[in-house]
Amino acid sequence: MAKRPADTQDGPGFFDDLEEAAVAPSGRRLIIEADGGSRGNPGPAAYGALVRDPQTSKVLAAEGLPIGWATNNVAEYRGLLARPELARELERVAPHEVRME
Repeated sequence: MAKRPADTQDGPGFFDDLEEAAVAPSGRRLIIEADGGSRGNPGPAAYGALVRDPQTSKVLAAEGLPIGWATNNVAEYRGLLARPELARELERVAPHEVRME
């Protein structure tokens, strides 16, 4: 995989660490599923996110929280934003696949 050239105006390129992070030290990959919704648009909203082991489909971590009054899109984005934190708690640099519906 070719490295992206460094941006001259601000130092090293954003993607320079990508090759190193392609495989976690443990060799583990993660599947992250996230969703969010609101009752009404806007309305009372919540999101949920979970991390799954791809070999066993076992749920390794999960989070679901109400976020107050928001649109459906905001709830979906909050679910997406919760997933890196969940994955990072399990494996700092594990590559992951995100699934959202």
